[in-house]
Amino acid sequence: MDKKTVFDFKDYKVYLQWIESQRPHKGRGFRAEMARSANCQTAYVSQVLNSQAHFSLEQGHTINKMLLHNKEEAQFFLTLIEYARAGTRDLKTYF
Repeated sequence: MDKKTVFDFKDYKVYLQWIESQRPHKGRGFRAEMARSANCQTAYVSQVLNSQAHFSLEQGHTINKMLLHNKEEAQFFLTLIEYARAGTRDLKTYF
């Protein structure tokens, strides 16, 4: 696996896609694992990763646990979600 961390990314979706790509068998089962963790359907995980949908902060929190993020990684990951969900330029600038 490449030596990247969540801190190397500016987009949580790109980060999750990268993790998926680094897993054996092209990440087979990774989206199902995220769906179980986030208490949603696998199809929703695919929508999030491939379109304009976003995880909620609650879902991001459970995905943090699944990914075994430490405190700093978890906070950064949730901030990436907040940034992506921000609806105004002013709020994006804040994050």
